Amino acid sequence: MVFGFGGGVLTSWAMRILIVGGALADRCALQGVVAPLGCEVECVTAVTEIAESDIEAFDVVLAVGADPLSGVSGFSRRVMVLSPSREEQAVLGALERGINQYLSLPVEPCRLRRKLRPTR
Repeated sequence: MVFGFGGGVLTSWAMRILIVGGALADRCALQGVVAPLGCEVECVTAVTEIAESDIEAFDVVLAVGADPLSGVSGFSRRVMVLSPSREEQAVLGALERGINQYLSLPVEPCRLRRKLRPTR
C-alpha cells in the first residue's frame, strides 16, 4: 500500500490490475501472485468484457497470451503480456501493438512482482 496526500488528507493508493485471458486457474494463480503487492485485481476472460473507457481505471493490464487483447487498438496504460510463446514474431508483434513488456511463461512470481511494483 502506498500513502500520499490528496487534498491535504492522507489517503492510501492501491495499484489496480486487470488480468485478461487464460484459463480460470491461470487468472486465479496470477491474482495470488500479485496479492502480496496489496493490489486491487479484477479478472476477465477477454478485454471486450470491459468498456475501453473502464480499462483506463486500471494501472496495469496483465494479458495471458495476446488473443485476449484483440480488438483493442492502442493502450494508454501499462500492458504486460504473459505468454508461453518465445517466437520472435510473437514478441515483436505484441510490442508493435503498444504492449510495454512481454514475459515468457512460466514466469517466476518474484520477478513478476518486481516488474509490477508501483512507481508513483
